[in-house]
Amino acid sequence: EVREFLKELQQTEDLTKFHELLASHSSTICDSGYRKPTTTCTLANKQELLTAVFLHQTVYSCLAELDQLKSGINVLGIIDQMSDFPEMFLNFFTSVNPIKLTADFVQELFEPVQFTEQPRSAEEATYMQFTRLLNEAEGTKNEEDISLENVLVFFSGSDIVPPMGFPQKPTMEFHDQNIYPTASTCALTLVLPTKYHMDYDAFRNAMFVGLKYHGGFGTI
Repeated sequence: EVREFLKELQQTEDLTKFHELLASHSSTICDSGYRKPTTTCTLANKQELLTAVFLHQTVYSCLAELDQLKSGINVLGIIDQMSDFPEMFLNFFTSVNPIKLTADFVQELFEPVQFTEQPRSAEEATYMQFTRLLNEAEGTKNEEDISLENVLVFFSGSDIVPPMGFPQKPTMEFHDQNIYPTASTCALTLVLPTKYHMDYDAFRNAMFVGLKYHGGFGTI
């Protein structure tokens, strides 16, 4: 709501609309510490209003938490370096430059696969199918197809890899009774169905349904 208010305030050039926006968001403006009566404000006051609300929402309202974060980081003795070279630490705190996903990168996220089946042919074949699926996902330009982000979200809950990586390496398992892939995002575990190991199209269709239409936690 505040974000939309700031966007509308920034874009308006009509004084009547400007006053209507200020009147409908008077409590937000008051909370930000802006004390000039909004009824006397003109478009010339727009930038100072934007600055006041923005700083309150992003800094002042959570200043205690930011100070606590700063104190915690200072334990490592790097707070001065962060102040002097902020661009070097940007990726550790934001996703402004997320890691580009490739088929090889996603596959290498996982712990080395431990095949348990004796003989192992079904699991090995399914693993090779998954490798093929990742390569196809990397090469597709069709938004309706499976994407590498779909795969990542399914087993991790995130469509980007955290700047410092996941807390543990994801694992891959196999199940011969499952119709669709399953996952535990908490444990970072992906379980692939092996019943389609002789039919790649059937495997891909099952993965498509699982990755595209799972509907959220606990559904598939």
